[in-house]
Amino acid sequence: MTFDRRISVVFFVLALGACSSAPPPKAPGTNPGDMSADEHNKKAMQHEQMAADQEDQASSVGATGRTPLSEDTARKQHLDKAAEEKDIAKQHSDAADKAAKP
Repeated sequence: MTFDRRISVVFFVLALGACSSAPPPKAPGTNPGDMSADEHNKKAMQHEQMAADQEDQASSVGATGRTPLSEDTARKQHLDKAAEEKDIAKQHSDAADKAAKP
């Protein structure tokens, strides 16, 4: 591998790492002024329930007779979605706290 090629690979790996460490984007509707504190709290509870549902689905993967690799992929997808829903729930909860303050 040439020196220029190695440098390109190093920069690609560094850029990829920077992208993966960025904070998750703010979900639509999670600004304090988007709804009342009570509405934000209700949305937070809905997203917590969706996260719990995804975690349940992740734990039930394996009963389908799929190959272990596809089961791992399906389980990871459910767990990733659960983490996303938890993040959105936290954003709504934080917005509810801010919306409740005068």
